[in-house]
Amino acid sequence: MRVRPHAWRALPGLRTLASALPHRDGAAGGGEGALMAAATREGIYRRMSVRMWGDERFMRLSPMQPSGQALWIYALSGPHTGPIPGVFVAGRAALAESLGWDNEDFGKAFDEVLREGLAEFDPKTRLWFIPKAIHHNMPQNPNVVLSWRQTWALLPESDLRERAAECLRAALYGLSEPFGKAFDEACGKPFEKAMPNDLAKQEQEQEQEQEQEQEKEKRPSVSSPRPTIPCPYQSIVDRYHEKLPELPRVKLTTEARQRAMRKWWGWVLSSTKETGERRATTAEEALAWIGGYFAHASGNDFLMGRGERSGVHANWRADFDFLLTERGMRHVIEKTEVAA
Repeated sequence: MRVRPHAWRALPGLRTLASALPHRDGAAGGGEGALMAAATREGIYRRMSVRMWGDERFMRLSPMQPSGQALWIYALSGPHTGPIPGVFVAGRAALAESLGWDNEDFGKAFDEVLREGLAEFDPKTRLWFIPKAIHHNMPQNPNVVLSWRQTWALLPESDLRERAAECLRAALYGLSEPFGKAFDEACGKPFEKAMPNDLAKQEQEQEQEQEQEQEKEKRPSVSSPRPTIPCPYQSIVDRYHEKLPELPRVKLTTEARQRAMRKWWGWVLSSTKETGERRATTAEEALAWIGGYFAHASGNDFLMGRGERSGVHANWRADFDFLLTERGMRHVIEKTEVAA
C-alpha cells in the first residue's frame, strides 16, 4: 500500500509513523523498475504494511479521531483489504468497531468519503470499491492479476462489482494488453453472462442498426459501436486535467459521463483522418490521440473563454462534457489550423 505523504498530516496517531517511514527521492527503483515509475509518476509515495494496524506499539499510540481522512486511510490500508486494490467486503458496524468509533461518528466520516466520490459502497452486499486505488497500487506483473481469481470469485455479485470490474479492466488494459488479458482470464470478460433471448435479440438489432448508420455516413459519428478495447475512464479524465488545467475539473465520473466516454472512445478507435489513416488502433495510440486533442483545444480562444464576450457567451468556456460532444469536436478538429 502506498499513500501520499500529505495525507498523514491530519492524523495525529499516524504522524510518528509517517516520519519514521524511509524517504525515497526521485523515480522509483528496485526490482519493480519501470512499472513502479509509471505507478508513481503523479507524486512521491511511501510503503505501508497492513500489519501496522495490529502492531503492539502502534496500538499503544493515541487513536485516530473520527474524521473522513482517518476513515479514508483505514479503508485504503486496513486489515480488511485484500489483494485486489480498492475492492473488499466490510460492514459499516465492523469498521466502526475496529476503529473504536461510535456509529454516529462513523456515519459522519462515511458520508464525507462517499460525498467526495473517494469510495462507493453497496449496503446490501457490504461491498466497497475505491476507484483510484488501482492507479496507485498497480500489480507488478500479469501473474499477480491472475492470482486474484479466487478472491474475485468470492465477492458478492452486484452492480457495484460489475462497475469495479469495468474500472479495473480499463486501468489494466491502459497499462498494457497482457495485464488486461490476465484480468479477463482471472475475473471474467465483460458481458460474459448469458442474456435472456429477448435482450440478446434487442442488442443484436441495435448493433445492426448502428452498422447500417455507419455505412451511410462518410465520417464515423460519436455513436460508433462499442470498441473491443475497454474504455479507460480515469486515464481520459487524467489527460483532460493534465492538458487543460484552466477548465473546470471533473469531480464525478457519473454513468452519463461514462456513456459519453465510451462512445467517444469507440469513435477514436474506429474513425480516420482526412488522409485515410486511422486515428488509433490500440489503447496506447488512442490515449495519445486524446491527449493531443485536449492539448489542441487549449489553443482555441473560444473554448478557453479568452477574449471579450457578450450575451449568452459571456463568461462561457468549455468543459469536459462539451469537448466530448460532436459540437465540441467540430470546434477542436475543424475550427483550428491543424486537424487533430
